[in-house]
Amino acid sequence: MGERPSCCNWTIIDGACEVDGQVEVFVSNVDDVRCIGSYPAVTYPADAVRLPQTDLPVVFRETQIPCTRWAKQFKLLQ
Repeated sequence: MGERPSCCNWTIIDGACEVDGQVEVFVSNVDDVRCIGSYPAVTYPADAVRLPQTDLPVVFRETQIPCTRWAKQFKLLQ
Protein backbone atom coordinates (compact mmCIF):
# COMPACT_ATOMS: atom_id res chain seq x y z
CA MET A 1 0.00 0.00 0.00
CA GLY A 2 2.91 2.30 0.57
CA GLU A 3 2.98 5.18 3.02
CA ARG A 4 -0.39 6.26 4.44
CA PRO A 5 -1.27 9.34 6.55
CA SER A 6 -3.46 7.70 9.23
CA CYS A 7 -3.82 4.65 11.44
CA CYS A 8 -6.96 3.41 9.64
CA ASN A 9 -5.36 1.61 6.72
CA TRP A 10 -4.97 -2.16 6.36
CA THR A 11 -3.83 -4.54 3.66
CA ILE A 12 -5.26 -8.06 3.86
CA ILE A 13 -4.27 -10.90 1.53
CA ASP A 14 -7.49 -12.84 1.06
CA GLY A 15 -6.06 -15.74 -0.93
CA ALA A 16 -4.20 -16.89 -4.02
CA CYS A 17 -4.80 -19.43 -6.77
CA GLU A 18 -3.56 -20.50 -10.19
CA VAL A 19 -5.79 -19.28 -13.01
CA ASP A 20 -5.10 -19.44 -16.75
CA GLY A 21 -1.35 -19.98 -16.37
CA GLN A 22 -0.73 -17.32 -13.74
CA VAL A 23 -0.93 -16.97 -9.97
CA GLU A 24 -3.58 -14.49 -8.88
CA VAL A 25 -3.25 -12.96 -5.42
CA PHE A 26 -6.39 -11.33 -4.02
CA VAL A 27 -5.78 -8.32 -1.78
CA SER A 28 -8.26 -6.14 0.13
CA ASN A 29 -7.14 -2.62 1.05
CA VAL A 30 -9.06 -0.87 3.80
CA ASP A 31 -8.25 2.79 3.25
CA ASP A 32 -10.63 5.20 4.91
CA VAL A 33 -9.47 8.07 7.12
CA ARG A 34 -13.07 8.58 8.31
CA CYS A 35 -12.85 5.49 10.56
CA ILE A 36 -13.77 6.02 14.18
CA GLY A 37 -10.59 6.36 16.18
CA SER A 38 -8.56 7.47 13.19
CA TYR A 39 -5.68 9.75 14.04
CA PRO A 40 -2.81 11.15 12.00
CA ALA A 41 0.15 8.76 11.94
CA VAL A 42 2.46 7.69 9.16
CA THR A 43 1.89 3.97 8.56
CA TYR A 44 3.01 1.38 5.99
CA PRO A 45 0.22 -1.25 5.88
CA ALA A 46 1.40 -4.69 4.77
CA ASP A 47 0.49 -8.36 4.89
CA ALA A 48 2.46 -11.47 3.94
CA VAL A 49 1.74 -15.03 2.92
CA ARG A 50 3.91 -17.93 1.88
CA LEU A 51 3.22 -19.62 -1.46
CA PRO A 52 4.94 -22.50 -3.23
CA GLN A 53 7.70 -21.40 -5.61
CA THR A 54 6.56 -21.07 -9.22
CA ASP A 55 7.79 -19.79 -12.56
CA LEU A 56 4.29 -18.54 -13.41
CA PRO A 57 3.65 -14.79 -13.56
CA VAL A 58 2.02 -13.31 -10.44
CA VAL A 59 -0.89 -10.88 -10.76
CA PHE A 60 -2.32 -8.91 -7.83
CA ARG A 61 -6.08 -8.25 -7.80
CA GLU A 62 -6.72 -5.38 -5.40
CA THR A 63 -10.05 -4.28 -3.97
CA GLN A 64 -10.54 -1.01 -2.07
CA ILE A 65 -12.92 -1.42 0.88
CA PRO A 66 -14.31 1.46 2.97
CA CYS A 67 -13.87 1.11 6.73
CA THR A 68 -17.62 0.86 7.36
CA ARG A 69 -18.02 -2.10 4.96
CA TRP A 70 -14.99 -3.86 6.45
CA ALA A 71 -16.40 -3.44 9.97
CA LYS A 72 -19.71 -5.03 8.89
CA GLN A 73 -17.88 -8.01 7.32
CA PHE A 74 -15.73 -8.42 10.44
CA LYS A 75 -18.82 -8.54 12.68
CA LEU A 76 -20.25 -11.37 10.55
CA LEU A 77 -17.12 -13.46 11.27
CA GLN A 78 -17.53 -13.21 15.04
